[in-house]
Amino acid sequence: MPDKSYFVYSYFYRIEKWTLEEIKAYFEGQPPEYQIKLTAYQWKTRLDKLKIFKKLSLEEKIYIRAKLAERKGTWSRLFFVGHVLFENPDIETLCKRIGHFDGDTDPPGRREVVFIDLPFDFDRLMQPYEFRNFQLLLFNARIHFEDSFARGIWAPDHRGLYGRSPTLQLELKKLSRQHNLIFDALKKFKVRDEPSAQALLQTARSSYGEIVNNTHHRQFHDILAILFMLHRAGKYEFQKSMRDNLLALARILLPENDPRRGMFECLEQLRLDEIGQYYSAFNTYCRHLWGQKAGDDYRAYYSYHQASFPRVPQCGFYSIYEGKSIYQIQSILTWFDTSLGMYSPETSCLWLTALNYLWHEGKTQDLISVGRLLCQRIVLLGPRRRLESQQLNLDGSVARFLLARAEEAEGDLDCAKYNYQYAVDLRNEIIPSETWDPIRVASLERLLLLPLSLGDTSAWECWDAMLKRMYNSA
Repeated sequence: MPDKSYFVYSYFYRIEKWTLEEIKAYFEGQPPEYQIKLTAYQWKTRLDKLKIFKKLSLEEKIYIRAKLAERKGTWSRLFFVGHVLFENPDIETLCKRIGHFDGDTDPPGRREVVFIDLPFDFDRLMQPYEFRNFQLLLFNARIHFEDSFARGIWAPDHRGLYGRSPTLQLELKKLSRQHNLIFDALKKFKVRDEPSAQALLQTARSSYGEIVNNTHHRQFHDILAILFMLHRAGKYEFQKSMRDNLLALARILLPENDPRRGMFECLEQLRLDEIGQYYSAFNTYCRHLWGQKAGDDYRAYYSYHQASFPRVPQCGFYSIYEGKSIYQIQSILTWFDTSLGMYSPETSCLWLTALNYLWHEGKTQDLISVGRLLCQRIVLLGPRRRLESQQLNLDGSVARFLLARAEEAEGDLDCAKYNYQYAVDLRNEIIPSETWDPIRVASLERLLLLPLSLGDTSAWECWDAMLKRMYNSA
């Protein structure tokens, strides 16, 4: 990890674009214990030694120009020069002076130059204020990742999985609950159920402090995903309210030098797009940072995502399953069973990810085949074991729900109804019937939409009443 002073100096010299004289004056004006008294020349020497330069060397220009030429679109490839996002249009302007090049260059040796490919041209960064805010967000993300790994907060466990301490697992549940509450509230707005939607949003507001103080590496991904969700739904007022409240709490709860606080400060100028490119670009960069520390194998994949479905499209979420046959997918799942344990929460999550991927690809028959294997496995545990593990109970319920969706899509409505009901019954084993629960809500909503058969009237009334109780209690 670079010295902490490296990031401080990089911020002032490269992001804020201070002159050497401004840096000199700033550090001379600090309290005695933090004062640094150097001449402008000595500051230049110190920055050079740390490989902090404002300008590109000729070697760097040639290398970046060659890499830019490999892609269409000015912003389909992000360049990080010395850990700071560089302005691609500036690079193009500078490179025009170089003349002809053959495109075959080696990485420069003066400092690290990293490029990250995006599946789109992120041309919003052509706007100076957009670029500056995004540059600062990624810079703070880099510091946060470096610091959290260095302090062992996201350290691997005995299985080689990162970020899976009991504390972090609890914090991830809080993030997921926040996302699920707002997702469900938006569904209620769509069907004009204003009271239920407002009740869910009020419940979400009550946990803002826990979201701000969260140390899980998915913290900001989930916050951005929620803000994007609100933006896409046209709930601009609540989005602004949420953003402002999170920022206000960050200024109270987080130290001034906490990089998470710097990331929250970037929310103030945040302008989200309609298709999630801002989130996807941020996620792509963070996945790169994660890979530098944790590698790129299956364990690293799970450690980074720790979820069974993507918050926003276009983020490479299903990368380990994409393009693979059902036999290859089953082989991967067998590896998880052997390496992480058949009944571990991590293995169940990765199986559910496969089911979500198959649904996303429209491969409902394959989903039914894999889904029944997972459901049967959890049935064999028996109710006592499911009561002992809340996560296994939840995973079993989600598996039943996904299986039922596929069966419904295939026209097998009897099996679909059975598995939706099974999902509800599993949640009823451990959660009071009046407590709001996202998977139970989703299952009941699907049951209410299925065609009624003879004798189903009382069951329909029961499902409807249970759903209303949950929203009334929220």
